[in-house]
Amino acid sequence: PGEQTTALLATYADHLKYYYATSGHFPTETRLDQVAWGLGVTVVDPVDEWGGTISYEPKGNNRLLVSAGPDSTFGTDDDVSRLVTRNEAELARKESEELMAKIKARLLNRRADRDSEPHR
Repeated sequence: PGEQTTALLATYADHLKYYYATSGHFPTETRLDQVAWGLGVTVVDPVDEWGGTISYEPKGNNRLLVSAGPDSTFGTDDDVSRLVTRNEAELARKESEELMAKIKARLLNRRADRDSEPHR
């Protein structure tokens, strides 16, 4: 139990890291459906596998995603959570910037190679 919800929280965590990578900050919205909408992701029902809502909370510089779990009560031992740290979001941003730099370099090299070929 909880595997679907853990996977769902991991997906939302990836969305949050992407948001951070492209904007330099976490979303300021406090409802997960609003966060998803801001990411350009359609979320019909941000709910866990037990039909409960997923909580999105600022925790200092980090963000916490929480499912109340099978008992539908937040703050109990069966909660399923995923902390998205600012450090991992910064790393995602750095990786994204490095990837974009590599892509840009490849495109520029292609253009240079094409420009240096003799015209027919």
